[in-house]
Amino acid sequence: MVNEIKGNTHSLIQNLAANRQSGQVGTRTDAGPDSRTSAAGADSTEVRLTDTAEMLKTLKAEADKQPVVDSARVNAIKQAIFDGSYNMDIERTADKMAGFEGLLNSRISSGK
Repeated sequence: MVNEIKGNTHSLIQNLAANRQSGQVGTRTDAGPDSRTSAAGADSTEVRLTDTAEMLKTLKAEADKQPVVDSARVNAIKQAIFDGSYNMDIERTADKMAGFEGLLNSRISSGK
């Protein structure tokens, strides 16, 4: 099954990378409830997230917002098939299938 990634994640990645290079994205320090120090100087617990972890967290949040299936598109294609108005480019479909098969064969041959 082939999934199409929707949204503007490419520009999000570029913006995060640019912010990282310019120093706008830094590390974040979160202190939990156990990190309070007493007068006796108790140990503190500290969690540091790297720039990469911050980017991954942001990207995951954006990806979680995207629907898994574009229901409106699926319904429109179903309706077009049902009423006979769905046009299919047979040559293009055959080319795509042959290309996909070629990719599969090359992966099998290379042992990946």
